[in-house]
Amino acid sequence: MKLPGEDITGPVIQEQFKELFAYAEKFWVTASPLIRENDVVGAGNNRNLNICVCGAIAKQMRLYYAAVSLCRSGLAHEANLVLRTMLYTSVYLLALYRSDDKQKFSKMWIMWDFAISERNYFGLKTVMPNWPELKGIGEFSEEIRKELPPERWGNFLNNGPAMVNFRELCVQSKFEEAYLSVFRITSSVAHGSDLMFYSKPQDDGSIVCQLSQTGEEIEQIIVSAAVLLRDACVQAHDLLNLNNEELKMKIMESFEEYKTLNRKS
Repeated sequence: MKLPGEDITGPVIQEQFKELFAYAEKFWVTASPLIRENDVVGAGNNRNLNICVCGAIAKQMRLYYAAVSLCRSGLAHEANLVLRTMLYTSVYLLALYRSDDKQKFSKMWIMWDFAISERNYFGLKTVMPNWPELKGIGEFSEEIRKELPPERWGNFLNNGPAMVNFRELCVQSKFEEAYLSVFRITSSVAHGSDLMFYSKPQDDGSIVCQLSQTGEEIEQIIVSAAVLLRDACVQAHDLLNLNNEELKMKIMESFEEYKTLNRKS
């Protein structure tokens, strides 16, 4: 399976952005030792907090990997979908990091996962009655509903543990600038309002469909993803009591390497 002109365009993109891709790889190598699979972390923490933070950092690392992989494939525009998800996770992790009651916030975040699963499950059962039973759904539902009065249930489903809409959460977290810029750009891709990227009207009345790879947006995506992963690593380090200040500092300094690279280009 190949896109039109991939054998020609692919190597051109690799050569054009080789220093940026090398930076992305080096950053991955720097950040990935922070938490490894099967590590025992979060000494002294409530288990819910550890589950939340480990889940968030693992998700951010996989999303970073996905974003860079799409950029390498000349699909940086589509990587906006990944970056948008990274932004959501970043803001919720930041809200947890700054929360005065981290235990409660983390418990609500986990319960949000179960609550959405329950909603989706019953939606599927409505249109597909033979959909397999989801084990323990009644137990999940009962436990979650103990935490919230009925009138707040809809708000919880829509807005999660912060109980405010995403823009308001960005404002509270001092993330509004990213919301007004990066989030809105990535949302245009998610919502389908970006058709002119794919459809190029020509003067002769023909339409060129953008199927081939492009180098557009590669730098913006990689740098944005690296910044979000960097911040997530720092927050996870502190929340999980990892006590590896040397690695934390290396991750924090990684963006300085990009700025040096950027001055050379």
